[in-house]
Formats: sequence, C-alpha cells, structure tokens
Amino acid sequence: MRGHAPPGRLRWRYSSDAAGLAWVVAALLAYFSPALWDGLSFGPADIGHQLSYLTYVPTHLPYLGSFNHLNGDLITQEVPWNTLDWLAVHHAQLPLWNVYSGAGMPLMLNWESAPFALPTLVGYLFPLSASYLVAVFTNLLIAGTGTYMAARLASAGPLGAAFAATTFMLSGALSGWAGWAVSRPLVWVGWLLAGMMRRRHPGHRLAGVMVVAFASAFAVYGGFPETLALLALGLALLAIVSGAFGWLMGGRGQLATLGRISAGLAGGAALSAPLWIPGLSVLDLSARARESGGNHLPVGSLVLVLAQGYDGLPTRNSSWFGPANYYESAAYVGTAALALVVVALTLGRRRPLVIALAITALVAGMVAYSPVEGPLLSGIGLEAVAPTRALSILAFCIALLAGLGLSSLRRYWSRTGTQTALLAGAGTGFMYLAYLWLFSGTGRGLSAAELSQRRHALSWPSITLAGLVALALVAMVPPSRTARGRHSLGGSRRASRRLRLASCAVILSAQTAYLVWAGIGLNSYSHDPFPVNPAVAQLQRLVGNRLVALDGPNEADVTEWTGTGIYPEVNVGYRIRELAVHDPVTPRSYWATWPVPAATARSGTGNNVFAPSVTSAALARLYGAAFILASYGRVPAGTTFVAALGAPPYQLYLYAVPGAAQFSFRPGSAGRVLSVTQRGSSTWHLAVRVNRTAPLLLRVTYEPGWRVTADGRALPVHEVGDLFVGVRVPAGTHSVGLTYWPPGLSLGFALALAAMAALLLAAVLSSPGWGWSLELADRRRQGET
Repeated sequence: MRGHAPPGRLRWRYSSDAAGLAWVVAALLAYFSPALWDGLSFGPADIGHQLSYLTYVPTHLPYLGSFNHLNGDLITQEVPWNTLDWLAVHHAQLPLWNVYSGAGMPLMLNWESAPFALPTLVGYLFPLSASYLVAVFTNLLIAGTGTYMAARLASAGPLGAAFAATTFMLSGALSGWAGWAVSRPLVWVGWLLAGMMRRRHPGHRLAGVMVVAFASAFAVYGGFPETLALLALGLALLAIVSGAFGWLMGGRGQLATLGRISAGLAGGAALSAPLWIPGLSVLDLSARARESGGNHLPVGSLVLVLAQGYDGLPTRNSSWFGPANYYESAAYVGTAALALVVVALTLGRRRPLVIALAITALVAGMVAYSPVEGPLLSGIGLEAVAPTRALSILAFCIALLAGLGLSSLRRYWSRTGTQTALLAGAGTGFMYLAYLWLFSGTGRGLSAAELSQRRHALSWPSITLAGLVALALVAMVPPSRTARGRHSLGGSRRASRRLRLASCAVILSAQTAYLVWAGIGLNSYSHDPFPVNPAVAQLQRLVGNRLVALDGPNEADVTEWTGTGIYPEVNVGYRIRELAVHDPVTPRSYWATWPVPAATARSGTGNNVFAPSVTSAALARLYGAAFILASYGRVPAGTTFVAALGAPPYQLYLYAVPGAAQFSFRPGSAGRVLSVTQRGSSTWHLAVRVNRTAPLLLRVTYEPGWRVTADGRALPVHEVGDLFVGVRVPAGTHSVGLTYWPPGLSLGFALALAAMAALLLAAVLSSPGWGWSLELADRRRQGET
C-alpha cells in the first residue's frame, strides 16, 4: 500500500494517540456504565439465587433488571473462584486449594480461576465487591489497547487504530465472553502480534521480545487451554503467511524476526511455568481431559456477523431461537467494519500483513462455520477444542483490517479506487440486508415476535451501510473550483482535510455506538452477589467449617441438580462446604468411585458436575460429611434431625451424621485424632495419639502434591480408594501436618524468576545510559580519558 509508513518506523503523534486511546477507554466505560446504578458486582447473581431452595426468590424471577438465562457460568464458577483468589491473596496465601467443593479441588491449577492473570492481579487492588468487575474491565481493556498498538505498528493512523481496537474489544465474539475464562487468553492477541512485528531499532527489537514474553505468559495464566490453543494457531498462521509473502515480495530479516519471536515465546514459557508445569498433570486426571469440542455453526448463521440479535437474545425481553448457544454463535462486528475490510483488501492487496489477516480470517471462518473444522482440528490433535471459539480470531482479523481500511479511507479519500472500494463494500452489504428485510421470515415458521426481533436487529446495520453508501457517492462527486482555484466543496484543502477527518470520525462514532448498544444489555450487575438470608445464616451457624452432603431426589443421576443445598461453587460465596462439585478439573475418580454405578451413567465425556444424593449416614461418613441437607420427605438413614431451614414450600432439613470426620484412623487401630486446626486453605495440623503404627485416612481429594509429616518427618503418601490421601503414622507421633504443594511448582517459580531477571538484565544492558557508561569504562581502561 503506497504511502504507508513501514511497520516499526512510525512517527508517534502523542496527542492523537492519547485521544485514540481515550476513545477506547470511553467506549469501554460506556459498555460497563450499568454498573453505576445496578451495583459493582459483575455477573448474573439472579441466576445463582434461583438455583437453590435456600436462596430462591419466587416473587420476581429476574432478581435484577436484566435477566440473562444463559450466562450462568459467571456466577456458578468465575465469581466464586475470583472470591477465593482475592481472599487468599489478602490473607498472604497462595490460592492453591478450594476447600469448599467436594473433598477439595485445585484452585490455581484448575485453569479458570487465573490468580496470576493480569486482570486478576489488578482486581486485587480493589475491594472484593468490585474486584471482579475491575478484572473484567481490565481484560477487555487489554484487548483494546493491544489491538490499538498492533494497528499503529501496521501503519494505521490513530483514528484507524481506535476503530480496530473498539471493534475487537466490543465484538460479540469477545465481549460476549466478558467475564468467562474463554476470553482471557484471546485478549492478548493484539499485544502478541504487536510484539511479533518487525523492528528496525535495536532497543525496539528488545521491546518486542519483552512484549511477546509477557503477553504470552499472561495468556497462559489466563487459563482455558482450548482457546489458548486457538490463539497459538491463529498467530502462527498470521506469522507464517505474512513471513512467506514478505519473503516472496523481497522482504529481508525474516530469520532475525523469527529468532526474536522464538526468544519471546521461550521467555513467556518460562514466566508462565508455575501454571503449566504442575497444571498439565492436573488436567490429565480431570474430566476436562476427555471433553468434547462440539460442532461447527451452520453457514446461515454468518448473518450474525452483521446483525446482533438477528436470532434473538437470551435476555428477559427477548428469546433466543438461533443455532447452538448464543455465546457460541455471537459474532457481530458491525457492518461499517465489514465495508472497511473491502477498502483494506482493495488498497492493501500487496501488503503481506493484509494478505495474512485475510487468509487467517478465512481459515477461522471455515473452522467456525464449515464441516472442514473436524479434519482441521483433529488432524493436529485438537478435536476437543470447540470450533466456534475461532470466531474471536475472525473478529480480530476483521477489526485490524477495518482499522487499516479506515486509515486508507482518510489518506486516499479523493482517489477513485478508494471511493469505489467503499461503495462496493457498503453497497454489497446493504443489498444483502435488504434481502434479509424482505425474506427473513419466509418458510421458517417464525412467530410474529421473532420476525419483529429480526427486523429490529437489521435496523441499525442497514442505516449504517446506507450512510456509508451516501458518503461514498458524495466523495465521488468531483469538486468544482472557484476563481482562486480552490475546491468549492470544503472551501480549501485544509477544509477538505477537516471534512475527511470529520467523516472518518463519524464512521468511528457510529461503529462504537452500535457495538455498545449491541452488548450493553447482556451483562448483569448487583450490589451483593451472595446475599445472606435467614435460612443461609442459620445453615452457616449450624455447620461451621464442616462438610455438608446433599440428599435430593436425584438418586439415579449424580450430575443432576435439584435445588437441594446451594449450587456447587456458588456455595463458595457463602463459605459453606458441600459434597458437590462443578469444576473442569474434577478428577474422573469422583464418578468412578461413587458406590451407586447406575447413577453415574450420564457422567460421560466432558461432564464436570458431581452432586450426588447421599441417602444414609454410612455414605456420608465415607466422604467425611458431618451433615446431610435433605429435601422435603427425605430422611437419610442413621442420621439425627437438627433443624428445618427456610419456609415451605422451599424448606430443607438438616441432619447430623454421628461419627463423621474428615481425618480419622481406622476403627480399632491404635491411633486417635485429638484435634484438627486448619492453617490456610491448603494446610492442616492434627494433634494425634498413636500407640503403634496405624493407617490415617485424610479425606481430601488425592492430587499429586500432598505432603504429610509426622512430628516434622515426611511420610510416604498413597491413594486410598482412588479418591483420598492415606499415610501410615508411626508409633509415638504427636503431630501430623498436611500441606498441598503441587510437584513442579517450585521449579516453575524458579524458572519464572530467572526469566524475569534475564529480561530485566537485557533491558538494563540495552539502555542508552548503560551503553554510555560501558563505553566510558572501556576508554578509561585504554587510557583515552
């Protein structure tokens, strides 16, 4: 593309870039503005309330103003785990273990709690009530600023970079996952691409290495291996295609660039070692290890790239009647972006990066919308990856191309080719939308409300494209000249430039307004995500820190939730331990060892809910549960009634389990547990009396990394019943310590510290001041000073 500054040699316009970044932040603030009046706690607390008889609100189902019935994983997983992270860090502890789920679950290594992800780290600086909202805001801000930086290094102007950043940051494929672990690796794609771009100045090359290192490390710390794999594939395709075309077109320095990228990725692998070295073994033992990736979307759902809500919305004032889950299919990027992609492809068809973005977008679209995704992903061992998550890579490529297109539109406004490209892109899209207006409900059996929803969704995109068509036609009108030779349209070249700038600013404003409008009603906020009512307060007081089993009418299916108790992981917010789990790294042994095999028939591939019906004291003692919470009409055998909780018809009944204990010696052995003290989330101290060697059963979920000591001496640890931890305690022992420290974690921290030290040393040695001091020292040694 002639006239463009080469990547890496931009002249930064600080005031313009400040304005561009301010626009990105302002758009994000507008997107999160409902938090100002609904509450600072991000997530659908209303869903969490409705999943339990203890917290059910029958008088008004949508507990908050905007009820989204498909967004439940935020309140059932992400918010509780963020709460545990925050509490552990503010108590000067590593968030290693979740004591509230089942017999305990790995927390840091579940690949979703993300205690070391950059958004989570920022959230630690704020009160617990706002920490998750701040983390989600930071997550999307990383996506916006990274895309802005990548666009600027790709020679887009500040206006085009702001367009690209806003489009990707608020696109349906990314903002739709706001708060979900799915999005945390993907938000780093812009920063990674910016770090990978070729630099000419030595100091800038080192900066590129450091950006790749830290961005890749934080992408790993973001968790969610599936989208991490898609991120790696998308960037690899971009790098390979752009590198190949750059070489074919006479580019140089490809090997040096490859070496710099490799160094950055190696640094990122070392920086993120505390997660992936111990975390891979946890994944291998978990239900997630055999998770199914799902299917691609039908080609007809491509319309959702143009129009948000064309197939409805999962909110109170609408209904979702589209393919798959709304969040798996949301892909809107704004019609203005698609029209500008045509401009970028037309004017930049010789640029390697433009070619690479186009090809990567095409491949991502094929993975998401075509049956070809099966062979593509399974051929490289990623059959467990959901192909629909590739929509975020598609959105990034479209956003960056659109940003380059807007910059080209501003620079080459008066050229016929630019105007024709804009008219072609906008006109084609407008005609397609006109077709949808006329035939959107033909032969589909849609109700009047659904048809109205579709036409409403087409309104704003149609108006946007009509405006772009009009703008292109006006630009194609040749300006007449006055007697002084100046253009009458605009009055002067300066006025013409202002008109050009104003037109592009209007396009940016229209795009931003559409994206904010499209997504602002999907998220929920509250003042308190886990409000304590009298029933919950009574349960907290009665059970304390002891484990509660549940006895609901789901004896035939351990994966079914019946409302008895508090939904698994939501109980974390109430600090109540339950024998129920909803965690992606739940060991498969939970289902394999359940003594009622018929009840585990639905616990197949990818199922990570374990909420068994415990019908007797004997079964409760097996797991160390001191209480059973039962639904109406159910009385667990061998238990003692304690209290009725709540009011009919949602009343539950609490029963005590005689003889239950989390830690115990085998009955009849010569050992006895005198007291138990929990010292942190993953450390216990037991005072014991052991007359002769005796087996001690520690009812915590067996994971590699448990360390048991007897009076300070380490004991061999073994697995008991394929689920718990066991040791043999020697005679004369008075104190037993139990600590969880995953194998490889110490090595991971050592590698991370070494990588940080190496990067810091490289930065110091490459700084101008350090180089000057080395030169002076050399001269002194040579007697030249």
